[in-house]
Amino acid sequence: MFSAVTVLPFPAEPVCAAQSSGAFDDASLHEYHITSVQDLLDFGHSNLDFQGKTVYLDADLDMTGVEWDPRDFYGCFDGQYHTLENLNISDDYNYKYNASFNGLFRRNYGVICRLNLANFDVFAFSAYWAELYEAGRTPEPGAICTESGSLGVPEGAVICVYNAPGYAGGICAYNNGMICGCTADGKAAVSVSYEQCSSESIKKATNYKGEYSGNICANNKGTIRYCTANDKICDSNSAYSCKDCEPDYQWTHADVDAIMQEQDLSEIGRLTLSDDAVTVYEGMSKRMEAKINDCSVQAAFESEDPEIAYVDAYNFVQGVSPGDTRIKAIFENQIRYIDVHVSELGTFTVSPASITLAEGRLQTIRAEIDGVPVDASYSITEMNGKPLSGYQLTATTVASVENGVVEGRASGDVVVAVWFGNLVEYVDVHVFSAIQKIPANDFSDRDAAEYRITTADGLLAFAEACDRNALAGKTVYLDADIDMTGQGYVPPESFSGTFDGRYHTITGLRRMVSYEEISLSQYRGHGEQSADVYGGAFVNHNYGTIIRLNLAGLGISAKSWLFAELSSDGSSLATACYISAYAGGICGRNTGSICGCTVQGTASVGSDFSPANWMPRYDTAEVYGISGDGYKGVYCNADLESDAPLPEEIKELVNKEYGSKYPISMTNTVSGDVNSDGIFNLSDVVLLQKWLLAVPETDLANRNAADLCCDNRLDVVDLCLMKRLLMEHA
Repeated sequence: MFSAVTVLPFPAEPVCAAQSSGAFDDASLHEYHITSVQDLLDFGHSNLDFQGKTVYLDADLDMTGVEWDPRDFYGCFDGQYHTLENLNISDDYNYKYNASFNGLFRRNYGVICRLNLANFDVFAFSAYWAELYEAGRTPEPGAICTESGSLGVPEGAVICVYNAPGYAGGICAYNNGMICGCTADGKAAVSVSYEQCSSESIKKATNYKGEYSGNICANNKGTIRYCTANDKICDSNSAYSCKDCEPDYQWTHADVDAIMQEQDLSEIGRLTLSDDAVTVYEGMSKRMEAKINDCSVQAAFESEDPEIAYVDAYNFVQGVSPGDTRIKAIFENQIRYIDVHVSELGTFTVSPASITLAEGRLQTIRAEIDGVPVDASYSITEMNGKPLSGYQLTATTVASVENGVVEGRASGDVVVAVWFGNLVEYVDVHVFSAIQKIPANDFSDRDAAEYRITTADGLLAFAEACDRNALAGKTVYLDADIDMTGQGYVPPESFSGTFDGRYHTITGLRRMVSYEEISLSQYRGHGEQSADVYGGAFVNHNYGTIIRLNLAGLGISAKSWLFAELSSDGSSLATACYISAYAGGICGRNTGSICGCTVQGTASVGSDFSPANWMPRYDTAEVYGISGDGYKGVYCNADLESDAPLPEEIKELVNKEYGSKYPISMTNTVSGDVNSDGIFNLSDVVLLQKWLLAVPETDLANRNAADLCCDNRLDVVDLCLMKRLLMEHA
């Protein structure tokens, strides 16, 4: 799809760069118009970058015989569907050491739209050369391949092959902006030269490419939409692909006009910095990044006072001494400023100095300068304090650390290095086996932080501990499904810790909520009154957090009651107490959190009156799946009639909120018991070893019991930890 081309008379002599008329150097203008070849040349040689401005092509132009020097562009070039014909760029110069960018534009950081190119020829040059570096001479960086120790290469010397790549495009050689609604009919190609090397030596460089060509753009890292070309639109190795271009999409002018109306032309092609203001400590640094259209560019930086701060060759702001200064960022004609404040470096401290935690548990390290939190880096180190991997986050079989949070993985000792710039402090970490610290069904140790339930007796002990207020701030894990039918479970009055059911099920709880929950003596003789009674099958009042708990086979009912008494002489009503009952599966009242729970069973409501012939004026009894006060929980299934489990995607949301890892001993009733015989011994170790060796007909009855690393996979590390655990039990 091409617009009609108006053929203009050929000029008698080549048109060369002329003295600018001045219009295209006037920075006060917001738009510029090209109506002739001379205008186009004036535009090409202007010192403006045109960022935030628009250049219009108002006529079809014939470029036959015109010596065109491509330029970079940062504004909006609107061709208004006019045509540039016979553009010719013949590059015979060997661009050794410098990349060759040829096209109507060299590099586009702005918007080029609604422009047609017809019958163009654009050539660029890609130069390869080899240099010999004798022993003791350091090679220049950037070599695409090297050769040493071969015939013709002196001992200790190295031959390095370099390349200055070539980019040839019709509209532009390199695109970091947008090209929209353009057509290009012509040829774009790259010539190649070799100096002291051959194409065969280049093949040693894996996947290297030094030649890029495309009729719209050679190397695209921006956006190309609604374009048409007689050959490939951009090079196949470009970082980004094209969208909605022919022949796959038959676009129209309306498509182009619509997308152009959406563009904020004032921001396209504008130099931006990662920070406009930087605070850095004396002797420390912070990375500064310059971008145009979200793509990094190499800007130059100049400090007003380098003795306070400057930007180094790697784009890091370096704090030299306390004070304030400004740093100027320069890219082409664009300038931005960074306000820099350098603070005096105080005392770097880390707390706690040492950590002791159970397998699977987490603890946060706090890094501060003079009591102010700082963003530090963390790594696991050897016991001698030597970093294993610098600033990179690492993990060992004992512990892992990320963003200052240490997680115990297996019993042992490690050291965490906490880095802030070139400062470092160390935290000793001891991880102990959780199985030794968290006995099941035993709530006698009031100093324990966590408890486990695996039996009906354990759940009865849990209720007694709640009534002693022994579980405030503690965590209780349900490690097995439990049937409480006929066990006489009495819900504790309140719970203020964390109960994690881990999606296990408690079956057979029964609960009747009625006037028996309160003392009637307080209402006698006080005339007409009302009272509310709340009760739950699991706990009465939840102040804490109850998550991932399933209740099944539940029998729950609520009974309202009217208690009435006449005066001693029978002439008046001495007492009329209307009692409303509210029952819930998990709890009667909730002022904490309930998440990821399900309740299934039967519900009933009723009423009772005394005396029997008294007609009630007030009768309320309600049963709710989660909480008697009507609270429905988060991600819960509170339909008593349904036994549908929580969908896996809902469980993922719950696990994301509350964490999905547990202490190793909590993963199973007995850690390491892969054959599920209730005992961990040598037979479990042998079974896991056979399974890892893929011995036929070897299966693990309980794979989770072997995941001692808590990484959701079984490997030789888990086998080693299992052997260590066996030795500890010996």
